[in-house]
Amino acid sequence: MLNEMECDCRIRLKDTNYKETNYVLLEPDAYEECVQIYIKYCQYKQFGDMIPLFKEEFSLDIAERIGYTDKDNRLCAFSVIWKLPSVNSLYTSYFAWDYLNPELRIGNKSVRSEIARYKRLGYDYYYLGPAMPYKKQLQGYEVADVTKTFKFKNNHVIWH
Repeated sequence: MLNEMECDCRIRLKDTNYKETNYVLLEPDAYEECVQIYIKYCQYKQFGDMIPLFKEEFSLDIAERIGYTDKDNRLCAFSVIWKLPSVNSLYTSYFAWDYLNPELRIGNKSVRSEIARYKRLGYDYYYLGPAMPYKKQLQGYEVADVTKTFKFKNNHVIWH
C-alpha cells in the first residue's frame, strides 16, 4: 500500500483559485542575499546539514527566482522554481525565509501566490517535492504518480 507521505506531490493548476500577492522576480545577482536567508531558514528550522544553495543552480536559465519583501521592502524570502517547458510544468527546488516576522506567514502566502502566477501563465502542474500535511491542504493537490504521468505509444514517452 502506498504511503502518501513518502511520495512527491504536485498541484494541478487548473483546479486552483488563488490570488497572486506582491513578489519580485530576482536576478542571479541576488544569490548572496538569498544564501543569507537560506542559512537563517535552516537555523530556524533546525535542519542541520542541508544541501547548499548552489550558485550554478540558482543561476540556471530554467530557474525563476521569486522574492518576497517585508513591510520595510526588505527581501525576506525567496523561491527558486525550475521551468520545465517540455512538460509545461514547474518544480520548486528551494524556498526559504528568514522568520524575522513569523506573523507574515510568507511560506503559506508564497506557495499560493506562485500557484496563481503559474496558472495565469498557462502551466499545467507545479511540483512541490515531498508530500507533507500542509501541502495536502492546497487546492489541486495530488500525488505525483509517475505511472499515471507518462504513457508510451510506439516506444515514445507521452506526457499525460
